[in-house]
Amino acid sequence: MTDPINGKSCVTALQIALLNRGYDQQVTGTFGSQTERNIRDFQNRNNIDSIGIAGPQTQHALFSDNSSDGDQSVPAVPRSSYIADHCGKQECTLRLRRSTTQNYAQRLHDHPHLAAGVTSVIISGACAVVFRVTLVVVICKFVAEAYAAKIQASLATAANERGCLSLTLRLSPLKGQKLVAIGTDNGPRCRD
Repeated sequence: MTDPINGKSCVTALQIALLNRGYDQQVTGTFGSQTERNIRDFQNRNNIDSIGIAGPQTQHALFSDNSSDGDQSVPAVPRSSYIADHCGKQECTLRLRRSTTQNYAQRLHDHPHLAAGVTSVIISGACAVVFRVTLVVVICKFVAEAYAAKIQASLATAANERGCLSLTLRLSPLKGQKLVAIGTDNGPRCRD
């Protein structure tokens, strides 16, 4: 398929914008069937002719804050929003600050279809804080999809308990351990 917005970097920007708006979108730099489906859906939701091409009207709506569903962006989690605890060479436990946990839980409550974007920014941000290795951070973005339901449930629980989201990331999990352990915390390590 030809690139409907002239250039790999433009397709990458388009895919990131779709991901930030909550679409299940891989960032590949190639305009494929998944990107086309997401563009069509975005066009339908924003009363734009659904042709699957990101023309000027679609780009304006996608890259601006005035789509018909309100602000559906998923901002990146600032490094300062993570509290590192028990970090070693192979694993690290992080807590998302209470206020950040509340903000992302509210965003998911208001826009449930943003789950993929929220999960991605939380896991990717945590991986960037812990590992600081580009390849590991890229792998973490793919792993985020596998933990989407658990992160959603834990965010909601933590928000209801006025606690924080807890993530344990393991570079080399031992037998029986998961790469990512997700839970909630309402103890003194959970700060705001």
